[in-house]
Amino acid sequence: MKMNSKPMLILLTKLIPFLWGAAILAPLLYLIIYTDMRQIVDNIWKTISELNSKLEQFISKIQDNLLDILNKIQDNLLDIIRKYSNSIDNMNSFMTNFPSISDFLQMCKNWNLFLKTLSLEELGALSHFLSSLFVLICLINIILVIYGDFMVRLLKIETRFPKLAKIIQLRRQFQLYYMLVYFIPAILTLLAVMAINAYILFG
Repeated sequence: MKMNSKPMLILLTKLIPFLWGAAILAPLLYLIIYTDMRQIVDNIWKTISELNSKLEQFISKIQDNLLDILNKIQDNLLDIIRKYSNSIDNMNSFMTNFPSISDFLQMCKNWNLFLKTLSLEELGALSHFLSSLFVLICLINIILVIYGDFMVRLLKIETRFPKLAKIIQLRRQFQLYYMLVYFIPAILTLLAVMAINAYILFG
């Protein structure tokens, strides 16, 4: 027994400092681990609270923006409704103030009465004036047709605005008909005026 107790005592004497060190270091390690975990938890909680506050701010901004958009939409709808109601009122007033058939007939009667009061020379002057005005309007329209196509080619509108190319080509197809519509009545009016003048002079 005495031979076996010596190694045990030696072992215990060697283990006692280690055990004392472990006993001292264990609370320190616990404190370090606890403080680190506490700091990590605090950081996580702080991050969560910051994210929560940012999320609340973002939601409040979205709500404010939605309210602004809804208010603008409401204002635009109210403006459209007001404009529509005003246009309806204007249309109603226009329809009420629009000349009726009786007014048109009364105008024709007044025009006939006015023509009856004119002498033969005055009637001739009036017919010449109206014929010249009609021919002038036809000539202006013919010039606009020709000059309009010239301006389209000069400004190269077909290449600048390809969407309008089809409309311009369609207009060119009907350009001859436009000129005939304005040219033929002007020629007929001039021939009628010349015939009336020739009849008065040589008839």
